[in-house]
Amino acid sequence: MLVPGRAVSFHLSWKCSRPAVMTDSAFPAALAQALAAAGDRIILTAGPRHLSGHALANEIERWAAGLATLGVSRGERVAVQAEKSLDVVLLYLATLRLGALYLPLNTAYRSAELAYFLEDAQPVLFVCDPAAAAAAAAAATTTGAGQGGGTRTLTLGANGEGSLAEVIGNDHPAAPVVAVDAGD
Repeated sequence: MLVPGRAVSFHLSWKCSRPAVMTDSAFPAALAQALAAAGDRIILTAGPRHLSGHALANEIERWAAGLATLGVSRGERVAVQAEKSLDVVLLYLATLRLGALYLPLNTAYRSAELAYFLEDAQPVLFVCDPAAAAAAAAAATTTGAGQGGGTRTLTLGANGEGSLAEVIGNDHPAAPVVAVDAGD
């Protein structure tokens, strides 16, 4: 069971007949290839949740489609200050799938530190723990990132609850496949 404040272990492994060569758009393509090769074999486990290669690929696509409806696209930033969970891993992989940048923020950051990073990064999306939503939204608004600056603040809890989970749970058209350059 995932418990906020406790360490979470993820076991992600796959076997390929040859090592992946990382090129310009390497990670999303290499991951998609590895997940397809894994098929129905369980490759990601977090507490009672187990995902096969196919299931993980489908979850990444579902999350990417939801993120795309929120304006996440190539080169945009997604700032995340949330507890470790399977959903945060899916958020990370879906962000990369869209060619966007994932900015992890320490959950111990206080308002002033959070405001600094949000002002500097100007993310299109800021995801925080539901318990910290009011303070996080205030930090985003103080910086201007949340006031017409284009940053939307949503929540995601360690057990999958929150406003981002609600958005992701809705049906969305498939997200476009994004080519990622070496400079991204």
